[in-house]
Amino acid sequence: MNPVGILLVTITMIAPAVAIWPLAQIHPNGALLAQYFGITSIIAMAWGQIIATRWRGVELLFGAMDRGYVIHKWLGIAALALMYLHDTIDPEIKKLAAETWLTDLGEELGEISLNGITILVAMTMALFIPYHLWRWTHRFIGIFFVLAVLHFAFIAKPFANTSTLGLFVLGMGFLGTIAAVYGALPLRFQRNHGYIVADISQTGDATAMTLTPNGAHLRHRAGQFAFIEIAGNRLGEPHPFTISSAPNADGTIRFTAKALGGYTRRLQNQLTIGTHINVQGPFGRFGTARSKQPQIWIGAGIGITPFVALLDTWNGTKPQVDLFYCVRDTQIAPHLETLIASTDNLPNANLHVISSANGTRLTGQYIASICGTNLSKHRALFCGPSPMRDQLKTSLSEFNLKRRQFHYEEFEIRTDIWPISLINTKVKSFLKKRFNPDIKHGGDPKTRSQ
Repeated sequence: MNPVGILLVTITMIAPAVAIWPLAQIHPNGALLAQYFGITSIIAMAWGQIIATRWRGVELLFGAMDRGYVIHKWLGIAALALMYLHDTIDPEIKKLAAETWLTDLGEELGEISLNGITILVAMTMALFIPYHLWRWTHRFIGIFFVLAVLHFAFIAKPFANTSTLGLFVLGMGFLGTIAAVYGALPLRFQRNHGYIVADISQTGDATAMTLTPNGAHLRHRAGQFAFIEIAGNRLGEPHPFTISSAPNADGTIRFTAKALGGYTRRLQNQLTIGTHINVQGPFGRFGTARSKQPQIWIGAGIGITPFVALLDTWNGTKPQVDLFYCVRDTQIAPHLETLIASTDNLPNANLHVISSANGTRLTGQYIASICGTNLSKHRALFCGPSPMRDQLKTSLSEFNLKRRQFHYEEFEIRTDIWPISLINTKVKSFLKKRFNPDIKHGGDPKTRSQ
């Protein structure tokens, strides 16, 4: 997570207090505090809209895209809390200005905005709501943001819209509005690259899709991911996938998908050679940091995809790497033959396959038995389920692998927050038992390798 973006957000949210402070000598402090909370809620939402656009500068400011989405989530929660504080603490300053139909309209718009954002933020945290339904409704948050900006512009306040503070808030509102409009556009109308499906092949229980560029191609680094959009057949919803191939001179890229939810099932069943795909990216910084440290790579299931690409870029001048591939069954493990061939040709790369069908599980003790009991000089990369990640992060710390040396991308657009996580768990369990045990409710792309 890049501190530059955090610092910039903090400064823009503190700056209005400097302008409001002199007004405390003239107006009630409680009302001014409420005004400040309203202003900062608009600023927080504006930054959230900007992050959601995935513009190129977003990763420069906030770090890898997965961390940006974490900030986006907390900005949304903070904005909602600030809106409630603004509404609860009476922001009205009596005799400030005569009420007009415009100020009345501003008040109405504020109430609509508050209620609408409350519902949409609640739906974001309710992970039992299917991802496609949540995403369809979440686009309306931009409308409620615009209503909040209009609320600010129309209501009576102790400073003019043309003042420095007024122009600053309206400027943030304008940027947020532009971002909201851009983010609501289909991927084909945003910055993207056109590709054609050139080959479809089965690799284990996953499907590998090779794409050739239809014009300019994206320039990625091994380990990065991209969003794809396919028109029609209920595949028009942008989804993130790891680019499972290293960069090629001809711009050809490959995605590997496993049927883990409704979208990926349709993708495997309906995708055909010649299909046009819009690709937006690349994003992420997984495995891109230069390091001379010995490497521990851990890929679980379809989480192996970034390591397939990274291994393609490995050579004899790079440090030792031990790749631990956790699979259910070696007979259906994606890209296993490719990984075996790659490591056989690299003297500084070893592949360790751990199959749960054989009753084995990957542990920190097992990794230490191969890489050494003192891992303080190592660097670990992980891609897989979060429970496994947390368990390994803890167990490897017993062998002197510091948490800052354990790297992963937590691409979770919607995440649990305690104690709401308790409700989500119970509701998802009920839905699964009640309707269909095979349905993955709330199936958003929690890891970008799916």
